[in-house]
Amino acid sequence: MNDILRSTFFYDKSRKSKFTQNIALYLFKSVLILCVLIIGNSKIALANEKVQRLYIELKQSKTESAARAIENRIWQNWVIGPNTEATNLLAKAMERRRAYDFAGSLEILNKVVEKTPDWAEVWNQRAFVHFLREEFDKSLEDADRAIELEPNHFGALAGKAQILMSQGRTELGQKALRRAIKLHPFLKERALLIEIPGQEL
Repeated sequence: MNDILRSTFFYDKSRKSKFTQNIALYLFKSVLILCVLIIGNSKIALANEKVQRLYIELKQSKTESAARAIENRIWQNWVIGPNTEATNLLAKAMERRRAYDFAGSLEILNKVVEKTPDWAEVWNQRAFVHFLREEFDKSLEDADRAIELEPNHFGALAGKAQILMSQGRTELGQKALRRAIKLHPFLKERALLIEIPGQEL
């Protein structure tokens, strides 16, 4: 009888020990996940702060060369997604676009949009592909979404301007272009601007 009680005691003790270990492991994993999230959010916050500073520098740029250098840094930030997979997929989609495989590029972009709907740049890139396929209404929808997510996206605004002007909606196109130039005074698409005497940007 004592042997039975002793074996039961050791069994219960072992079970409690495993339970305690499982709780400790669960808590450790929870803390680890929380730390990863905090670090990830901190990195995102720092990246956003960096881009906001670049926007200000771009608006205040005095020369075209200085503006181009800042513009390149902004684009480098824009094409970095919320995770490595999304970033790599966007890069692959852009490669397919540059190879004139618009259908292949669009297929990838559709997947990325579905996975990361709050990433402005993937909408902008898909807008560009739709534009190249002469799907202007779809392109305009995606450009508007990109601008909604990132109001300072001079690229999406310039793209929107070109879409609207290609549709013969010149007044709206010029409005979008002027908004883009306010963000980027040395924008390449500035050449499309129709100057109105006595009217400032």
